[in-house]
Amino acid sequence: MLTAAIVTYTAVSKAKLIAEKAQMAWLNIMILREKAHLVLVGLKTSALKTMAIVQMALTREIKLTTAAQMLWNKVLLANPITAVIAVVAGLTAAIVTLSKETSTAEQAQRDYNDAVTDANKQAAEEEASIMRLVSAIQSNTTAESDRKAALEELNGKLEDVYKKGVAAIREVDSNHIILLGGAQWNGNFKPFKDSKFDDKIMYTCHRYGGEPTQAAIQTIINFRDSVNLPMYMGEIGHNTDEWQAAFCQTMRENNIGYTFWPYKKMDGSSFVGITPPENWANIVYFSEAPRATYKEIREARPAQAMSRKAMMDFIEACKLKNCVVQEGYIRSLGMK
Repeated sequence: MLTAAIVTYTAVSKAKLIAEKAQMAWLNIMILREKAHLVLVGLKTSALKTMAIVQMALTREIKLTTAAQMLWNKVLLANPITAVIAVVAGLTAAIVTLSKETSTAEQAQRDYNDAVTDANKQAAEEEASIMRLVSAIQSNTTAESDRKAALEELNGKLEDVYKKGVAAIREVDSNHIILLGGAQWNGNFKPFKDSKFDDKIMYTCHRYGGEPTQAAIQTIINFRDSVNLPMYMGEIGHNTDEWQAAFCQTMRENNIGYTFWPYKKMDGSSFVGITPPENWANIVYFSEAPRATYKEIREARPAQAMSRKAMMDFIEACKLKNCVVQEGYIRSLGMK
């Protein structure tokens, strides 16, 4: 979906330029109308009637041929003749310019429509390509070699998506650093070949398991060193206090900043823990029960009064004053 959004953004940017061109064309028309008005303000009654004809022609309220005939009749009767000649000249120039500017605006509209059509087509093709790869990766009947090839092809699209996303951000923000995550849960940085496309980017990784050693994250360290840009461990947690203490030490030794996740949840592995309220197990059971049919949903659904009370009790349990501080988790992060 991000790829489709970036593709659409690129096309819409092009369309925006086209639309601005059309807007300038119509602005010129309005300026011409204003100039015609200023020329005609000082004329006598006959000249003022001529001005009405000019305005009608410019706004297409009458056909140009009819306007020309009406104007010609006024020319024959008008006085002073010099003023009318000026109006005739102005009308002729205005009509010619109107024709040109209208053609420009119409062409701009066609270009805009074409850009939108192309964007929709390109987005649909890109989405179909991505879904084909995802289907091949997830299929149990696809050969392992084909799955790996599909995954590699899908990963290869990531950096181009990031480049387009960063370019969009830079249109409104040239100051802030942008963090780019690796493929596969922010753990695979092989798809990245160009780290110089922006001078304010860095990379971020996540890790929740495996050995808490430098060897386990050596590929991440190697990538960081090869691009000479910071690496930030954006998420750690969901493990034992001992594992987390060892892994935090590994990151400190390798100059990698890190952030714990999450701050608050049930049953530990967080700064503060939420105590499950009464009947919470029934809520969990319903959320995980089969629901292929309405019959299955109805049979698994707990009593509504009990469910409402459990949810309200859960909200109350989430308040900091009712949470349990996880001392071991905090110490494992090297904090007090």
